[in-house]
Amino acid sequence: MAGYLARFPEGRAVAGVAAALARAEAAAGETAEAERHWQLVLERAPRSPLAAEALTKLGRALLAAGRFDDAAALFEPFATADAGPLAETGLVGLAHARAGQGRWEAVKALAALYTSRFPGGRRGAEMEALAARAGAP
Repeated sequence: MAGYLARFPEGRAVAGVAAALARAEAAAGETAEAERHWQLVLERAPRSPLAAEALTKLGRALLAAGRFDDAAALFEPFATADAGPLAETGLVGLAHARAGQGRWEAVKALAALYTSRFPGGRRGAEMEALAARAGAP
């Protein structure tokens, strides 16, 4: 599969191949390579169903590693997008990154933004818990 990426860097199957490689690399503990391939999915196919998996898996890996600045940089473009399937994931991920950075005022603001943008959103309870940790009423 890696050969496909080298031979056809603009090929139609790049996102699928990169996602398959990222899954295998993550399972094998090859974190840096998995991150690189998840990033490739986001770059090549930002509106595909694979992008949701890539954003979630890459973001969780960065948060778990305590790489909060990197996680914020990853999530922010999606969080600030007007619409799109990844906006909710981006907003929640950015709130987690800001919490990791100890930026509690930003967490409160992101929780309020979440409530206004995604009333009844599927991750509302998670955002409420983050807001509570930040001291929001």
